[in-house]
Amino acid sequence: MIAAYALIIGACVPNPFYEKPPSATGTTTTEASASGTSAADTTVTSATTTADEETTGPETTTGPETTTGPETTTGPETTTGGACPGGLDSIPVPVASDAFFVNTTAADCYLQGAENPDYACPDLNFGATEALRLIEQPGTQSTTYAVLPDLAQLAELAGDPPVIAEATLKVTVDGYVEGPVKLRVGVIGDADKWIAGSQHALPPEGDEATYSYRANAMLQPWSNGDGPRGASVGLCALELAAGTYDHLQIHLCDAELAGVVEGWLTGSAKNHGLVLSTEGPSEGLFVKSIEAAPEFHPALEVFFCPP
Repeated sequence: MIAAYALIIGACVPNPFYEKPPSATGTTTTEASASGTSAADTTVTSATTTADEETTGPETTTGPETTTGPETTTGPETTTGGACPGGLDSIPVPVASDAFFVNTTAADCYLQGAENPDYACPDLNFGATEALRLIEQPGTQSTTYAVLPDLAQLAELAGDPPVIAEATLKVTVDGYVEGPVKLRVGVIGDADKWIAGSQHALPPEGDEATYSYRANAMLQPWSNGDGPRGASVGLCALELAAGTYDHLQIHLCDAELAGVVEGWLTGSAKNHGLVLSTEGPSEGLFVKSIEAAPEFHPALEVFFCPP
């Protein structure tokens, strides 16, 4: 994981901290996942719900399976009877704005530019960062990623909200992981409105969000601390197998996210977005933001039964 947010797009600043994964052939190599399926053959779909940086991996992987690149899926199967006799329709919902949130115990941020040597990572905005590696090292550092979906695409459904069958968060991951890594999706609560911002590892302007504050100029902290993750309620999780991921698009959540989208449409909940993190300790994959090439942009896909 309402009122729609205006589109906020940061300047397209190339990310000097992004590092191309070891694979140079465009392939995806993984070991078998915990569920017994390959994480590389097709787009990966979450099937597990829960309650709740930068390093470089080895040059090669030990996984036995290799594919020639990710394929996308078409979502849930349509039905010809029951609650939706005509089958499901779908609407792609782009992400209006997004940002990374970095927390470290170091006094100086290892990601910042040389012109700002005295700022700590929790006090910087990453709203114009192309990609960062999600990390969770308790007591040392963490990096999370939050998105604000553009609900304007669902305006045609708001007057007579249909039954939302499923909804997925699609993100592109890249890089190498030594062991299985679990990605967690949380819904940011009603009390935590935030602005993604337009900086890349720089001090925020106005109320642009940082790890420390959801509204920096007003010094409004996130609920429960820990950036947007602390302000969220766990929705679903997906475990990815060890291996190298070359710009693989994955799908997170299904029915779990459907209820959230319905709440946004009916106004029973506020759309303050979703936050993606890893369950630690782990050093996860790079996640691509809307600063990346369009084909790698995050988005929601909403499947519904037409009225």
